[in-house]
Amino acid sequence: MIVKKFPESKNLRIVFLVTAAVTLRFLDGIKEALCARGYEVVLVSARGAWLQAAQDRGFETHEIDMVREISPFTDLRSLWRLVRLFRRLGPTLVVAGTPKAGLLGTLAARLAGVPRIIYQMHGLRSETLQGWRRWLVAATERASAHFAHITLCVSHSLLARARELHILSASSGEVLGEGSPNGIVIEEFAATAEREQQGLQLRQQLGWSPRERVIGFVGRWVRDKGIEQLVAAFSNLSQRDETLRLLLIGGYEEGDRLPPAVREQIASHPAIAAIDWADPIAPWYAAMDVFAFPTCREGLPTVLLEAQVAELPVVATRVTGVVDAVQEDKTALLVEQGNTPQLEEAIRRVLADDTAAREMGRAGAEWVRMAFAREAVVKNYVDFYQRLLHSRGRNLAWKMTIGVSAGQEQ
Repeated sequence: MIVKKFPESKNLRIVFLVTAAVTLRFLDGIKEALCARGYEVVLVSARGAWLQAAQDRGFETHEIDMVREISPFTDLRSLWRLVRLFRRLGPTLVVAGTPKAGLLGTLAARLAGVPRIIYQMHGLRSETLQGWRRWLVAATERASAHFAHITLCVSHSLLARARELHILSASSGEVLGEGSPNGIVIEEFAATAEREQQGLQLRQQLGWSPRERVIGFVGRWVRDKGIEQLVAAFSNLSQRDETLRLLLIGGYEEGDRLPPAVREQIASHPAIAAIDWADPIAPWYAAMDVFAFPTCREGLPTVLLEAQVAELPVVATRVTGVVDAVQEDKTALLVEQGNTPQLEEAIRRVLADDTAAREMGRAGAEWVRMAFAREAVVKNYVDFYQRLLHSRGRNLAWKMTIGVSAGQEQ
């Protein structure tokens, strides 16, 4: 690959800002590629293991307390700290993602006079809220896009939905390539004989044999992820088929908490295993037979890409973000969000036809290799940042475009 040389790159500093440190995983590959091209990369988030890991690897990091929920005093204090930090660092570009960091980061960058500001939209939290909370969160999403010069969305359906809800105007917002925050390392999740053995060993640890058929889920155990519907569908299916098992990988969160009855069912059902998130995650996919993801909303769900690379057939909901990550009826069966009978029937159909399930899994792996390989996605982002940083003029127009239309590189 031939990379255009920019001698002044070492004088340009890029700050990436997210609310929770775990979201820094979406910069894997991107931050390293930018450093390789000579840019100074700075990472900012609340305290967390991912921030510490980045510091241990030699990246400049800064810890700013930010909370996901609305907290006026904490938010104002965080905003002031961000303004001071940006004025001290003097970055040429700030990229702020996730709702709270998006709002505070883009506003702080504007107040600090940062010449180039990007809002990285990973999803629309307001989609599944109600009442005044929906209005307030939508207002913060709209403000984040307003304070930024450019909004990058991680999927085409997310961009369309943001325009539909008037978070973005009809002419604003960009998507790079097919989308995704940073793509997938194909080799890390691809189905191999070694990984198949690892999957069998994990089944044995759970007391499950190859005879059992495992429905898998990876993600947060909250209402927004459709866990309530998944547990209900599984409960009905397992009454008719004693070989079925449900494997949940992730963890509970107090925000968007599941009903106590659902949590009790997960804890007490003899055919359900709930495992706290643990790396590496790839062997757990190998322990599954079908991947179920009845989420209410997404930006572009990385777990769906991982599951498809692992050659798992997918059952998911037809919602924002999901429709970009799969090919309906080819790599996945999609159902309406919140419809437990449809979810149950789709899972039953996949499990009833082993040949079709294998074909769906192979098609999914090929689809992700073509559309979401990390090398290609990272190149899209790095090239985009590089053109932006070296575009004419120090300061940008309020809503500038730089020759990249939604989903296409010029």
